[in-house]
Amino acid sequence: MSKKIFLFLGVILPMCFATAIYVLFRNVNLVVFSLLEKINLLPFILEIRVFISSFVHPYSWIVFSLPGSLWMLSSMNLLLLIWNFKLQKQNVIWIFSPLLFAVILEIFQKIHWTDGTFDLTDLLLYAFAVLVFLAVTGGYFLRQDNIPVKKGNVMHWQSLAYTICLLSVVYCSDKITAPSAHTNPSGTNTEVHHTVSIHSLSPHYLPSNAH
Repeated sequence: MSKKIFLFLGVILPMCFATAIYVLFRNVNLVVFSLLEKINLLPFILEIRVFISSFVHPYSWIVFSLPGSLWMLSSMNLLLLIWNFKLQKQNVIWIFSPLLFAVILEIFQKIHWTDGTFDLTDLLLYAFAVLVFLAVTGGYFLRQDNIPVKKGNVMHWQSLAYTICLLSVVYCSDKITAPSAHTNPSGTNTEVHHTVSIHSLSPHYLPSNAH
């Protein structure tokens, strides 16, 4: 498998799939939707959400837990690619940093230090993503002794840059921008982990055919 194929299948594809789930089914009061609004993409996204919601009703674990595991798998694969498919002492902390951040985030949610809801399903899917990562890399790439090891601080800087980007994505994924994100259509309080129906949004957020 070439690096380009690995980049597409192991990094870009799961990232795009996770982003699609998030944008199409998650709470529109999250930070990421504010960013979409700033670049004038929110009306278009909301039109698609209304259309999709008429015939697609995914399981809650797909909406709330799967994107995180896909982002984590994609991030670990990209970091492995940065380090030329070599898992060593000098890079193991970087490669497994997405897993570390995911677990820490769940702990923070458990003790209410951040937005979102602690969910054991998240941890189970994180574990599954790690198993997939180890199965793929351990079964092929990590046995390629003829692959040269990249050395120098540049690899650490590249890993740091991507890690900062990853943290930004994590921040935008569960950070709310309005108190209404804690209210479901029936009017009861709930955590941001439980999405708000698009039909319960204020007219300001809805496309014209969804009123």
